[in-house]
Amino acid sequence: MDTTYDVKLWKTSVYEGKKKTTHTVRWELADKEWRKPFATGPLAESFRSGLVTAARKGEAFSLSTGLPVSYQSGAAGVKWYDFAVQFVDHLWERTSTDNRRNVVKALPPSRWTCFVVSRPGSTGWMSVGPCASTRSTPVGATRPRRRSL
Repeated sequence: MDTTYDVKLWKTSVYEGKKKTTHTVRWELADKEWRKPFATGPLAESFRSGLVTAARKGEAFSLSTGLPVSYQSGAAGVKWYDFAVQFVDHLWERTSTDNRRNVVKALPPSRWTCFVVSRPGSTGWMSVGPCASTRSTPVGATRPRRRSL
């Protein structure tokens, strides 16, 4: 992960449009400007004070997100399959058969919503996409191996 300690923060700017007012927090990391708009002044000032606090503590800022490293979640580093295996292993021994059956039924549909069928010009028959697709299981996809109940 690329990080930097070169942070410059500006005052919150206010834009008064015809329909609403926008309060924008602006900051710069290694000569790249970042902005985040807010609906109210207190929200913008709260976010800005969090950035100021992180900079004063000497925290590194991520060049990819523009935010302090402490703002990033550890969930981004865990693959879906690894999480699912850990989840099932954690529940398996202490749950009843009916509950195990429900866990096994719930996991495959949630897994397939993270994939989309590839489009013309892509390299494979499936590619990882956002977990918001409502497609059913693609033709030719193999089912995951089942655990015994």
